[in-house]
Amino acid sequence: MKLFLICVVILAALVVLWLAAGAICFRIAIVRASASAPSDYIKGVRAKYRDTLTAGEAWIRSQVTERVSITSSDGLQLSARLYLHPEAKGILLFFHGYRSNADIDASGAAEYYYNLGYSLLLPDQRSHGQSQGRFITFGIREKDDCVLWSRWCARRFGDDCPQILSGLSMGATTVLMAAGQKLPDSVRCIIADCGFSSPADILRKVIRSDYHVPPIIILPAIAFYAKHRAGFSIDAYSTYAAMETNTLPVLFVHGLADAFVPCEMTEACYARCTAPKRLVLVEGAGHGLSFLVDTPRLKKELQDFLSRYVS
Repeated sequence: MKLFLICVVILAALVVLWLAAGAICFRIAIVRASASAPSDYIKGVRAKYRDTLTAGEAWIRSQVTERVSITSSDGLQLSARLYLHPEAKGILLFFHGYRSNADIDASGAAEYYYNLGYSLLLPDQRSHGQSQGRFITFGIREKDDCVLWSRWCARRFGDDCPQILSGLSMGATTVLMAAGQKLPDSVRCIIADCGFSSPADILRKVIRSDYHVPPIIILPAIAFYAKHRAGFSIDAYSTYAAMETNTLPVLFVHGLADAFVPCEMTEACYARCTAPKRLVLVEGAGHGLSFLVDTPRLKKELQDFLSRYVS
């Protein structure tokens, strides 16, 4: 009897420790945090492109903008900046990445898209910037926000105004998942740069590579808190599932030196895509750096893709 009680106490202690570890990881990964300054991101491999990133950020902040908002399906006020081109031939919706913002993630290419003749809509994803929200859902709810922003654009600019859905990192996951939903007919194509396949997949990868813990130990605890505190399942959807029903042309981009989101996720997503598609892999490009590492090639790929499916 005494041995049984000791075993029960040990088991209870292990469960408490497991739940505590899960709660800490849940807070680190999913709960909203204070945003870092853009300059905090221009370090490491990005430092090489400091002048380009700084100039791109300055361009974004210097343009005349209109702050617009929508209400999400779960009642959050979501905010975006609208940059109107005087002779727009369409509008590009750009979705930034995890714990980032458009000033950072669009700084390399925003001016380029604008100069091609596109208006820009730069949303703050839920739980980022001026958008409300406490939890980041890695594309699960963000995909629905993307659909609502697209519908807002269709109402504002009409069905004849072509839309392009674009995103970087989690933003790429957002637009790829949105492609599996009912979008306005004015959405013509998708540009997805270094997106991950699902919340479970990217959490599993980070737990293994950054914390050196077997994911089978801690991932179920994170999933428990995600379900019961944030109200979503980390296995609810994936870009793979979306691509099996997507009908929109997709330009997939990924850096072969990406140490955060494995390039294999984009390659697998590309393989599952049943719509017109193009895969661009950039040698030597780290996470989110493909446009900066090989700007001439990316500009040509983007212009060719947009000319084919938008113009």
